[in-house]
Amino acid sequence: MKVTELRLLQVSGTMESGGEFWEERLIRPIDVYPEHRVEGPAFLEKLGEGRYRLEQVFVRIETDEGVSGVAGPIRLDQAFVIDTQLRPLVVGADPLAHELIWDKLYRFSVHGRKGTTMMAISAIDCALWDLKGRWANAPVYRLLGGPIRTEIPAYASALGYSIEPGRAAARAREFVEQGYRATKWFFRHGPADGPSGM
Repeated sequence: MKVTELRLLQVSGTMESGGEFWEERLIRPIDVYPEHRVEGPAFLEKLGEGRYRLEQVFVRIETDEGVSGVAGPIRLDQAFVIDTQLRPLVVGADPLAHELIWDKLYRFSVHGRKGTTMMAISAIDCALWDLKGRWANAPVYRLLGGPIRTEIPAYASALGYSIEPGRAAARAREFVEQGYRATKWFFRHGPADGPSGM
């Protein structure tokens, strides 16, 4: 089996939300500068009350045997790296030799072994695992050695939710009511901001 094509698929649409979708954003390293710390969560284009425009890019790897694998969504900068640098190392390769492909992608990237390039390599790797699972007609966890437990604990991610104390407390209560025993919050400020950041 050989990879015949690596496609980047852009999907556009509208997402309906019951209210404000991004109330808060992730902290970024550039937030050490006051002029960037105050930037809001402008992540999605708002089309109206509770409606947002979405544009996502996915990686699709196709083979001469009709088996394919998909991964994503990825950002446009990652798609650019795949399109302009990594694609030739994948097309023509044996998709079941994903470790060899990964090694070639990594070694090709002399100046990009972090950040965007590594995320692009990861997207290709995930698409290859998806392809391998479809080829074997088995879930990927089986290919990785099978289950070791029947249940795993889950936590509620508060990514994008307000960290204003009253709203955060209400959201935390909702998570508890849904059965979660832990949550992960994304605080934009911290000890470096003094008492107001705590």
